[in-house]
Amino acid sequence: MDISVMAHLKLLRAAIQDRLNKLKRKEKEEKVAMRSEKEALSRRKQDFKKAQKNMTMEERESARNYLEFQKYQLTCQQRTAKYDNENRRAQLQYELRTCSHHMKMEEERMRLLAKEKKVREKEEKKLRAAEKKEKLKEEKKRAKEEKKELEKELAEKKKRTKRS
Repeated sequence: MDISVMAHLKLLRAAIQDRLNKLKRKEKEEKVAMRSEKEALSRRKQDFKKAQKNMTMEERESARNYLEFQKYQLTCQQRTAKYDNENRRAQLQYELRTCSHHMKMEEERMRLLAKEKKVREKEEKKLRAAEKKEKLKEEKKRAKEEKKELEKELAEKKKRTKRS
C-alpha cells in the first residue's frame, strides 16, 4: 500500500509538472501572437496615416477612435492573459509544493515504519531466543529428573537382585 501511495504521488507530481510546462509553452505562444497583433495594429496605423489625406474629418475621427479602441482591447487582452497565466502558474506551483511535501511526509512515514519493523523483529528474535533458552532449561531439568528416576529404578533392581 505504501508503495502505491508513493507511485500515485510521483504520477501526480509529474502531471502537475507537465501542466506547468504546457502553461509555459502557452505563454510563449501568446507572446508571439500578441507581438504579431501589435505589429498588425501598427501597420493599420501606418495605413491610416497614408489614407488620411483622402478622408473626411468624420472618417478620420472614426478611424482614429477605432484604432485606439483596438489598441485598448489588445492591451486589456494582454493584461488579462498575463494575470490569468500568473494565477494559474501560482496555483500549479502551490500544488507542486504540496505534492512534494506529501511525498516527503510519506517517505518519512515509510522510513519510520521500516525502523519500527526492524525494532519489532529484533524484539521478536530476542523473545524467540529467550523461549528457546527456557525450553532448553526445561529439557535439561526433565532429563535430570528422568536420569534420577532411572537411577532409582536401577538401585531398586540392584536391591532386588541382592535380596534374591
